[in-house]
Amino acid sequence: VIDKLENGTSTTVWVQVKLLTNGTFTNIAVVNSTENTTNIPSNETNIAVAPKANITIIKYADIAEGVNVSVGDAVKFIIVVKNNGPSNATNVIVTDNLNEAFGFKSSNITCERDGQKVIWKFDRINVNETVTIELIVNATKNGFYSNVAVVNSTESENVTSNETVVTILPAVNLTAVKKANLTGNASAGDLVNFTITIYN
Repeated sequence: VIDKLENGTSTTVWVQVKLLTNGTFTNIAVVNSTENTTNIPSNETNIAVAPKANITIIKYADIAEGVNVSVGDAVKFIIVVKNNGPSNATNVIVTDNLNEAFGFKSSNITCERDGQKVIWKFDRINVNETVTIELIVNATKNGFYSNVAVVNSTESENVTSNETVVTILPAVNLTAVKKANLTGNASAGDLVNFTITIYN
């Protein structure tokens, strides 16, 4: 409310609004006074609001506490993607560039593969919708290996997950074969040589 506006003068007011959805919107302001009760509209103001999606991604290895991973074991990675809005996310792409220590085995959601890169594509993830990917790999080398996943969409930039570290222990399968150098019966006082061969 403006108490008084002298003839030939002007005043400026401002208002701050929060954009809640995407689209093109038209807005006008209206003024009247005690001396002129007819609502007088302003010019139209058009605002184009682009869609925006706040996407989060989390990745972790589904390994029970106290369980060791060895070469040859299968490891399940869980990738959780959520669209926190305010707009729906379209053309969503999730990419996991697997470390060389992991060999792709399977996924619960259809994916594409390009070498070590695994790619999932979603036409749309709605506001507050969550997608859970289960990626199963084989451990092929011992050591400490880290891995991340990345998501992007038309309405968002690249978002990288937390770093997931997996320790892979070496795996060995040892056998031992023992042989004596005897070809017949042994007598008391004989010397016998044993040969022990160990295979991995």
